[in-house]
Amino acid sequence: MYAFALKDVFWFMRHGNYCTNQFCPFDHICPVLYTLDYQSKYSKPEIAPQGLVAMVFTDIKNSTKLWEKVPKGMAAAIKEHFRVMRDELRLIGGYEVKNEGDAMMASFSSVPAAMLWCLKVQKLLVTADWPEEILDTPECRPIFNASNPNFPMYRGLSVRMGIHWGEPVSDLDAVTRRMDYYGPMVNRAARICDCADGGEICVSSEVINVIEDLFEEPKENSDSSDRSESSESSDNSDSSDSSDRSDRSDSSDSSDISDSPEAEHIRELKLMGFRVIDIGEKKLKGLETPENLHLMYPLILLGRHTMDPSKVTTDDSVLDLDSVRSLQQICLRLERLASGTTAQYGPATEQGLTLLSLPVKTNASQDDLLTIAENYIVRIENCISQLKMAERGYYVNVFESLAKATGTDPAYILRALQMYVSVMGGLNPRNP
Repeated sequence: MYAFALKDVFWFMRHGNYCTNQFCPFDHICPVLYTLDYQSKYSKPEIAPQGLVAMVFTDIKNSTKLWEKVPKGMAAAIKEHFRVMRDELRLIGGYEVKNEGDAMMASFSSVPAAMLWCLKVQKLLVTADWPEEILDTPECRPIFNASNPNFPMYRGLSVRMGIHWGEPVSDLDAVTRRMDYYGPMVNRAARICDCADGGEICVSSEVINVIEDLFEEPKENSDSSDRSESSESSDNSDSSDSSDRSDRSDSSDSSDISDSPEAEHIRELKLMGFRVIDIGEKKLKGLETPENLHLMYPLILLGRHTMDPSKVTTDDSVLDLDSVRSLQQICLRLERLASGTTAQYGPATEQGLTLLSLPVKTNASQDDLLTIAENYIVRIENCISQLKMAERGYYVNVFESLAKATGTDPAYILRALQMYVSVMGGLNPRNP
């Protein structure tokens, strides 16, 4: 009984469904069995494809800036990034050609395998175990879309990808003993990756041609069915470049009944759902012939196409220009009060403060605003220390004498004594 039930479970899972029988004894372990079955079938030793190859290049956006900001967090993030990629590479059956720094070059024997790897990696990177240092940076913080507030569009390292299909020159590297690829096809694949932004998958027209052949609906022999299909295709022809390929999951072509790895990849693509968007011809760096490029997204991350992460980041800035200018006004008023100018000439007017204040550029960056704000904060702290010393009256001469003897600013001496009292506890600085 159990052997028969287990066989049925695998049959259902291999054809795109879990076992839905509520009385099935394997109900709670079906997902685990599916994973083990898939790995046993398709997780195999690396085999370098030759001839026609789907070439993929990847690169991390803003990696140089992140290495400068958070080197320790970036070191851990790079390991997590490669772990996600290599785990999926083994499951899908791709070949890691090489990696240079934080970039990877991988090859696949089929376009569906390359597509599936890129789409799944983009999804997994969003939920990866990133260090907190990385997630605290403006470049890697979670960004949500209004249409899907429960799943971030961006989170962690943002990786650009490029896919190209063709026949490169292949040769075994004498040092690494791994297959390497050369020639115009490889150069074009690298340039296609450069055209993508972080979190995007850019594909060539050759890849699109293969996709259209694989996902094309089968034609019927009867005239009536031809007429009905032609009318349906004419209705959908305007949106073919940005159509949802998951809508074609009901197709009864040979890939739905085959157990080959490529057929399994096609079924997974249909179940996952993806969208291809035509972005027109682009001039590739160093190449004379322009390429008609497309962007590809998994459905759950389709919101990336209409989002600009840089604008979202700047809209949620830490400091704004008005706050820095208000801090400037407070600093100037306190300096007048601490120097005795207010007591002698009265409160400052807005015009007087404007003349004293230094202009702050309207296009100042966050780093510039932070630097200016830190300068004003230090000046405000000095003013408060001077006012505290004036409050103590009798002890001012003591502080000044001690400052001359030690060559230290009296404000620093007062601050050190206040810290000492607070550490010792039980003493009130106001009642020595």
